[in-house]
Formats: sequence, C-alpha cells, structure tokens
Amino acid sequence: MSIRVLVVDPYQLVRRGLTSILSGEESIEVIGEASDRKEALAHIQSLQPDLCIMNNRINQQSGLDVIGKLKQAGAGCRFMYLTSSMRPAELQQALDLGIEGLVLKEALPEELIHAVRMIHRGRKYYDVELLESRLADKPAEN
Repeated sequence: MSIRVLVVDPYQLVRRGLTSILSGEESIEVIGEASDRKEALAHIQSLQPDLCIMNNRINQQSGLDVIGKLKQAGAGCRFMYLTSSMRPAELQQALDLGIEGLVLKEALPEELIHAVRMIHRGRKYYDVELLESRLADKPAEN
C-alpha cells in the first residue's frame, strides 16, 4: 500500500522537485500538488492524502499558520513542515500543532524519504539540528 502524499509549495519548480524525488520510490505516491491554502484544503478534502508536505512560506503566510487553519477546517492527514531554520517560537508552534515532521530544506533526498516513511508508520520525525537549537535556548535544570 502506497503512502499518499500532497505537496504544498507556492513555487512550481519546488513542487516538481519534491514530486520527482518522492515519485521515484515504489511505496510513495504523490497524489497532488497545491500552491496555496485554498488549493491544499480542496485537495485534502477530495484526495484524502496520508501526508501533506508544507513549505514554511505559502505566499504571504507562515506555513505553520496554514497548517493550523487546515487542521481547524478538518484536515485529517499528517503534516511535514519544510524549513531552513526555525525561531524558538516557531518550533513551539509546530509542537503545539502536533506536526509530525520537521525537515530542513537542506536535507538529502534520502532523509526526506526516510522522514515520510517514519511519519507514515505513526512516528514523528524532527531534524536533529532544529531540536538542538531548541535545547540550546533552554536553561539548564538542576
């Protein structure tokens, strides 16, 4: 059974790149692409993906805000968030939203594929660099 993925990014070139990487895997099927929240919601409702891969910026909105709105609208899929970096408040927002995956845009294609499979198995996948930055911001406990 394939992992059904929706790719959401405002740039066609990025969407096609992600689709190309993921479509090369037998167990992954990219069932749609969206460039904004409205398209993403329509695809989530009609195609019912297992996983939605969301860029950190969707036009003038934060990808985290878009995920929050999609969840409020009843999106039942899991979410992976692609970013280059996260401020502590953004990381906390992602955790509060229950986002299943945080992957750096600098990741290798193999890491992206591994993250998709981990999330599909019900696990969370958070890039170590993002978590290390969070730990560095926390004061040591005695």
